[in-house]
Amino acid sequence: MKKKIFILYITTLSGHYKAAKAIEKALKIKDQNCEIVSLDILSYLHPYSSKLVNFLYSLIVRKLPFLWGSIYDKENLVKGIEPFKKNLYHHDLRKIEDLIIKERPQGVVCTQAFPCGLVAYLKEKKHSKLPLIGVVTDLWPNSFWFSPEVDYYVIAFDWVKKRFKEAGIKESAVKTLGLPIMPDFNKEFDKKRLSLELGLSSELPTILVMGGGSGLGPLGRIAEILDNSKLEFQLIIVCGKNKKLYNQLLNKKFNKSVKIFSYTEDIPKFMSFSDIIITKPGGITIAESLAKGLAIIVFKPIPGQEENNLKFLVRENLVFNAKKLREILCIVERLLLDKENLRRIQRRARSFSQPESSLKIADLVLESING
Repeated sequence: MKKKIFILYITTLSGHYKAAKAIEKALKIKDQNCEIVSLDILSYLHPYSSKLVNFLYSLIVRKLPFLWGSIYDKENLVKGIEPFKKNLYHHDLRKIEDLIIKERPQGVVCTQAFPCGLVAYLKEKKHSKLPLIGVVTDLWPNSFWFSPEVDYYVIAFDWVKKRFKEAGIKESAVKTLGLPIMPDFNKEFDKKRLSLELGLSSELPTILVMGGGSGLGPLGRIAEILDNSKLEFQLIIVCGKNKKLYNQLLNKKFNKSVKIFSYTEDIPKFMSFSDIIITKPGGITIAESLAKGLAIIVFKPIPGQEENNLKFLVRENLVFNAKKLREILCIVERLLLDKENLRRIQRRARSFSQPESSLKIADLVLESING
């Protein structure tokens, strides 16, 4: 008998989407009888306004990040918009209820707080027993996640449990299974074969430069700075869906061997081939980097969720935080000149990784719907 499972997220240019796809793949590995309905719930409920919301969010984090930081998860603001949130849930209740009645899922997984809160509201109002699992995709949850109607929450590390306890969530409902990443991040790739595929040397150190699915941040400037180093290494730069940046870098002449990619599903291969990653501290990208044992250099965190991630990562000595772009080159050269220290940092990264996270989450989902 087919098991139909909803996986709800918001926007395809986010870690929420990557997490949803990782859980979807893991569920299909664990049980081939799973029928997965993976849905951008905001686009489904509000097809026109969702485009505006995505545009405004992207604009703010790129051009006015301080503004996002001033409103993200602020206690007074959270309390102030509670009536608006309840009104929005009430407005969307009929549409999400009709969808669930029509599709009859046996369980719902949410990788973002809005759909999780909406389904929790539905369960409360309709006295539903539909299994609901909230998968937090950053290291620290924001205040919109918490509801007693959620059957299980999935978090990255045990120390986050105190946040749920403070919010009145029982400890047995909070599972430390890790941030969900694709099962391929637990796969070993042959480096010589990858070198032929990528057209790069298997002998030289490789630096991977990324800015998330949207290609955020001064990736072009970082590439220029690294290209001027006198040390020998090669670069892989992933521009995501930033077409302007991709075309600019393709037409640029580099001194070093540099491979430029747009949005790609080959990140597990790129990370397997690399020694160091330069990126923003998004939860899923960090989890992927730890699983691949990379030395991690982060730059320009988005105020709010990425800054919260960074606090933990710095505390545990898992990343180098480059506050100025010029610091990136200094950190890279220091790492490459001390190979033993680089290997030690890479081992520490792996010790904090949870490469089987999505498979463990899939087990929890299947156990929940099987009763």
